[in-house]
Amino acid sequence: MKICPYLGLQHDPQTPALFPSERNFCHRTGSPHVILDTHQQSYCLVGEYQTCPIFNKPEVAARREVIQSPAVPAMRPLLEKYRTAFLIILGALFLAGFLFLGWNFRESLALPAAPTALPVVEQIATPLAQAETPDVASAPPAATPTLSFTATPTQLLPTETASLTPPVSLETLIGKNPSLLIHRVARGESLTSLADRYGTTPEAIQAVNFVMPLPLWLDWLVVIPVDTPDAGDLPRFEVYQVTEEDLSVSTLAETFEVDVSLLAKYNDLQETDVLTNGSWVLVPRTTQ
Repeated sequence: MKICPYLGLQHDPQTPALFPSERNFCHRTGSPHVILDTHQQSYCLVGEYQTCPIFNKPEVAARREVIQSPAVPAMRPLLEKYRTAFLIILGALFLAGFLFLGWNFRESLALPAAPTALPVVEQIATPLAQAETPDVASAPPAATPTLSFTATPTQLLPTETASLTPPVSLETLIGKNPSLLIHRVARGESLTSLADRYGTTPEAIQAVNFVMPLPLWLDWLVVIPVDTPDAGDLPRFEVYQVTEEDLSVSTLAETFEVDVSLLAKYNDLQETDVLTNGSWVLVPRTTQ
């Protein structure tokens, strides 16, 4: 292979690369110059180098476009070696410039400083001299007539007030003429024994009880007309024990749907009375 004798490495003119390469330099002009790869392939690495315009006229070779400045290939390895560091430095400079511009823009938008407060001059008011006035006795104010009222006592009408009744327990006489009694049946007792004890008859006891089993049950509550052999004029009674506070006689009558006057009469109460919690009451029933 015939190669141009002026083709070689930059610092070794006698040793060229045997293929188109940027490492090949042309030493024909006295100083090494890089040659384009296409020029090397057409002239330098083939037997046509004798027809090369640089080979024949080296004085005009520097002006031809096939010749490159040796500084470019000399710097290329250096640039490739420090490319990463160069990019990092360039990015850091760009970021610093961006932050600097942003800071200046922020400062330009900042509100102006508050103006310095001006000193306040304290003003002292000087009172004007009062004009002398003669001593004039002021007339006393005119008397204002007052109206007097005489309180007239108002006579209050008597009103019925609710009163709490005393508690009524078993075996206690209830009412007058006749007197009634609530008895709890004990073991061995009968209508006859109860009638003999309280001065009445078995028929009278049956007549005044709204419900009564025969023979008598143990602990059954029985209404007994005391000292009353004949109870034909009396109603039948149901026994009830109060289990709430503030229960009035009228309210209890409404609950059992009975005549409030009869309820008050046979229990010796007023219609407005309030029954005591736990007290026993006789509720008159007209029918069974």
